[in-house]
Amino acid sequence: MALTDQDPRALCRRFVASFRRALELESQAVRARYGPAVVPVASLTELAPAAAGQPRVVRAELRAPSDRLLPDMECRLACNSQAEITVTVLSVTGLAVILSTTAALPPSPVEPRLVVHPEFLYERLSAALADILQLEPARLHLAFTAFGVTPPQCRVNRLLLRHDGLNLSQGIALGNAMKSSCAFIWGPPGTGKTTTLARILLELLEQGHRILVTSHTNAAVDQVLEALRRTPEGSRWLEGGRTVRMGSPEAAWEDLTPWRLAERRAAEDLERRRRGREHRRRLQERLEAVRDLAGRAEPGGPQRQGDLFIGSATEDLPRVLLERALGARLSGHVAALDRPAQAGFLRRRRGRLEAVLDALDRALLDQRQRLDALQGEIVHSARLVVATAAAVSIHHLLHEDLFDTVVIDEAAMMILPLIFLCATRASRKLLVVGDPRQLPAIVQSNAPYVRRAMARNLFDVAARNPFESPLVSLLDEQYRMHPAIGDIVSQVFYRGRLRHAVPAADLQHLVMAAPARGSAVVLVDTAGQTACTAAEPPPSRLNHGNARIVARLVEEALASELRSIAVISPYRAQVRAIRACLREHHIDPALVECRTVHRFQGHERDMVILDTVDTEPFPPGVLLADTRPGAGAANLLNVAISRARGKLVVLADRSYFERACPRAPITQVVAACARTGVVLPPEG
Repeated sequence: MALTDQDPRALCRRFVASFRRALELESQAVRARYGPAVVPVASLTELAPAAAGQPRVVRAELRAPSDRLLPDMECRLACNSQAEITVTVLSVTGLAVILSTTAALPPSPVEPRLVVHPEFLYERLSAALADILQLEPARLHLAFTAFGVTPPQCRVNRLLLRHDGLNLSQGIALGNAMKSSCAFIWGPPGTGKTTTLARILLELLEQGHRILVTSHTNAAVDQVLEALRRTPEGSRWLEGGRTVRMGSPEAAWEDLTPWRLAERRAAEDLERRRRGREHRRRLQERLEAVRDLAGRAEPGGPQRQGDLFIGSATEDLPRVLLERALGARLSGHVAALDRPAQAGFLRRRRGRLEAVLDALDRALLDQRQRLDALQGEIVHSARLVVATAAAVSIHHLLHEDLFDTVVIDEAAMMILPLIFLCATRASRKLLVVGDPRQLPAIVQSNAPYVRRAMARNLFDVAARNPFESPLVSLLDEQYRMHPAIGDIVSQVFYRGRLRHAVPAADLQHLVMAAPARGSAVVLVDTAGQTACTAAEPPPSRLNHGNARIVARLVEEALASELRSIAVISPYRAQVRAIRACLREHHIDPALVECRTVHRFQGHERDMVILDTVDTEPFPPGVLLADTRPGAGAANLLNVAISRARGKLVVLADRSYFERACPRAPITQVVAACARTGVVLPPEG
């Protein structure tokens, strides 16, 4: 049904209601499965006290970097056994986290830590979706187009830059992105997706667009910035505040954060702020000393244990305390007064110090507000804003910002409600970039409603057949993998559509490494000689025999001078077992990275060893063998084997998979490896 046949507001209400219901169910599943995450804090420093109804500002130095903290998110600050207090994250830069809170800090915090509740982002996303209901219908058009409700609008634009470095499919993708109000770019592994996106961004910037680039992870958006930096034209767009990086970037991009840009523009204001904080600290110390003396000077004032050594409460006030509170000049004057006069002088002095401190607090607050306002000006005047999708949903500086173009990168990994929200920030153009055959969005709920409303792939939602849809531009020339590896990836996952632009000779030095020197693809067939056991938490699994074989294969590869090796397993328990075997063999962990597949998307290695783990007495696990519609097994396998540049080694029980799941993705991969490469026994 076309949008012209429907009320846009009513349609928006249905979208939002569906998303919010799914988010509530997913939040319940997250709460049931996970407890709060704890981020250890090394130190706490109060930067500005609470004043005039404004919260105090605190700097927390983390013990280690954390990707769980985002600007504008709420979490809890806990110190030892004391009650937790609510804090708001203002900024995250490396290990430094700036917080605000209306509560008082503990006087001597012990073991401070930030407690992050995992469902917080879903709750804020749900609130942001509710706000969409107030938007004008025109703001919703591109979001509806992305979800297949309305067709895109097309308009031919003349290119202002030369893009000679793009291949044919990349050039077509750029052209479609320029002419269509909503375009999808499908970038299989190694096809130059980020390079193509960088050229599209440069062209749109040259044409005057203000752009938001968002993605699922900090690493993905930082890769876009790196791709821009590598272009001849990119440097000028990364300077002078034209580009702003929201959130928690890598150290290389911290200078593009609003706080750093504001620091440079307001260096004098910041120096005054620093001096003001130091002056306030000294005044506070003096005020506390004066309060102490004033209490002693009052008739019947309390006697302190220290008075036994420096004087009695019935005698003159101790000179050392007077000097500490008043300084050398005034202390001499006050010491000569009688006790009632001293008390009156100290009362007046205390009142003046309190007034000065109040004025100084107001000045510091005013400076802070000016810096906050300056950050807002910087973000709203930037031509290119780069942020994670989570930051788009919660950061107050992006809450109502509107952009000419919104680019959603790695869209296949994002939940649909978040994509819909980001799409409403685009006024002229929406670009969806990603690979529907790589890692999908992760949800914890098994409810079919949640899976349908949140976890489906946007490419499949907008175009039932992405291979044939005019909305989708497929990048079909890969530059990463040896052709023998690339053929397996192409045939099993992309219907044979990928072509190979990397000459086999360029990777021959990797192919000649052990095991099976001279073959880019190796299948190590365990042939029932290892056994699988259950591990905690379910459905994790272990195969100690496979782990020992992996350690031997790694030793052989390192002896062949390979220094870029990935070991991938679908199960965390097996990853731990392999790491233990590598340690037993005294293998340097800096040379071999062993992880689950989710840690490797966007990366590549000279050699990849895939340990499939599964064998008797268990049936194949869903992570590798699930053939249900929407299952992610094929995507996980695609990511795993397509990380390999020159050598792919698959460790699997071939006959087991052929018997147990003949049509499963893993069986297709094992069969392709046997056809394409060399088959070795487990003992080598």
